[in-house]
Amino acid sequence: MSKHTRALKNAERDLAKRTAELDKLRAKREVMLKADDGVDEGTPSTDAGDDTFLNQEDLEAAILSAEALVKKANSKVAEAEMFVMRNRY
Repeated sequence: MSKHTRALKNAERDLAKRTAELDKLRAKREVMLKADDGVDEGTPSTDAGDDTFLNQEDLEAAILSAEALVKKANSKVAEAEMFVMRNRY
C-alpha cells in the first residue's frame, strides 16, 4: 500500500468520524427543539429556561464548527484521491 493510498484511507476514516459527530449533534438539536415545542408558553420563565437557551447556543456553535470540520475532511479526501489517481499512472 502506497503512502498516498494510506493517506486516502485515513482521510476517509476521519471524514466518517466527523460526519458521525455532526449527525449526533444534529440529532441532539432536534431532540432539544422538540422538547422546547412541548413546553407550555403560559408558564413563567425560570432559570432553567435560560440555561436551556445557553445550551442551545453552545449546541449551535458546536454544529457550526463540526460542519466546518466535515468540509475540511471532504477536502482532504478529495486531495488524497487526486494524489492516488495521479500516482496510479
